Amino acid sequence: MMVFILTILINILITFIFLNLYAILQYNGGYKSDIPDDLLKILGLWKFEKSHHQDIRAAARLGLFYALRNDIEEVIQDIGKVVSEYHNNAKKVAS
Repeated sequence: MMVFILTILINILITFIFLNLYAILQYNGGYKSDIPDDLLKILGLWKFEKSHHQDIRAAARLGLFYALRNDIEEVIQDIGKVVSEYHNNAKKVAS
């Protein structure tokens, strides 16, 4: 699931770059507060092997931010599924 989400995020970032080469980039202020660390952890986008975590984390955060700001439905639905599963598992552990 994480590889699927990361693949989508990479595709989103590539599309974003090409679409905005000739245009003014969308303001990305507040992307860290819109995509908090806890969300990246739940989605499995916090720790990566054999890489610079900060670089991949920042790319994942910006990709998610762009997807949410531009209502990219597939990504938003996948985020909802993963977060729902996480909360359901947390409830089972708590009871």
